[in-house]
Amino acid sequence: MKSRILVFILTIIVLVIACKKQKKEYDSYNQTALINNWADSLYLPAINEFYRSVKSIDVLVTEYALFKESSKLQEIKTEWKVASLLWRGIEPFIIGDLKNSFISYRLTTFPIDTADVKSLLNDEMLNADLLNTKPSDNVGLYCLEYLLFSIHLDKSGSYYDLLSLVSKDVLKSIERFKLISDNSIDDFRSSKGYSLSSTIGQVLNQVPVICESTLRYKIGIPIGYYDYVEMDDRMLEAWRSKTSFETINKTINTLKNVFYGVNGIGLEEYLIEKGEVELVQKADDYFNETELILSEISKPLFGQLILNETKLTALRLSFKKIRSLFIIDISPTLGFNITFSDADGD
Repeated sequence: MKSRILVFILTIIVLVIACKKQKKEYDSYNQTALINNWADSLYLPAINEFYRSVKSIDVLVTEYALFKESSKLQEIKTEWKVASLLWRGIEPFIIGDLKNSFISYRLTTFPIDTADVKSLLNDEMLNADLLNTKPSDNVGLYCLEYLLFSIHLDKSGSYYDLLSLVSKDVLKSIERFKLISDNSIDDFRSSKGYSLSSTIGQVLNQVPVICESTLRYKIGIPIGYYDYVEMDDRMLEAWRSKTSFETINKTINTLKNVFYGVNGIGLEEYLIEKGEVELVQKADDYFNETELILSEISKPLFGQLILNETKLTALRLSFKKIRSLFIIDISPTLGFNITFSDADGD
């Protein structure tokens, strides 16, 4: 009996020592350089450039509404495409207070409710206060895309008023978004450790969400991959501006930057520090596979879904692999928990 008790006590001691040793190994890595590189090379440049781009759009819209010159409309369209791609660089870092603010939904909800937007054009009470009461699928970048790129809208009456109001609303949203970012950047830099509230832990939980959004909503649903939908070009994100491919491509580039770092430390160095060279090679293979598939896709996607169906199906699977890479391989290896759950097992 005494021997059993002794064995039990020794087992507990070994487990405690092992846990402490594992925690010590995790804590031995200096996360500061990684987090600061994310902030300085990726997150802050993206949000500052996005803010600059949205301000530029608003200035151009004001001029366009005043003079109604077609050349000015082309300038706005060009700047809209810039802003849309810059947003992809922000997505992995919509964490903490930024995530809880839900402002990102008002900025980039897709698809929009075109019937509601059209009804606004005929609303005699159209003003900023009215627009402020409208849901996210009535405003934001994709409402701007609809107003700028749709070939079926009659550019008369309150069209220019609505365009100006939506532009101002987008600017107001990004100003609030940036203010929260500015106020929380110190927390972003200092939140180290392995809890769900740590910066690295939150980013690692955000990446699978981005992968899921891409493989399901930006690829799977448009090509009719699921039984409940049929192939439909108009389900592509940014189909009116014909930049659907560019948004997907920018997304994978952003995820690569999160992993490899830009001009500094990324998750790759973190894994190498822990001796996980094979896992880094696995990540290399997955990212290279995705880039190869992207290089073989005919562009634009709009109007060429049938031609690209096989490649897009492969691209969807590639994003699924990258999602799995972060959830199953990278996060637990580095000591982080993932709360992401794929409800339907896809």
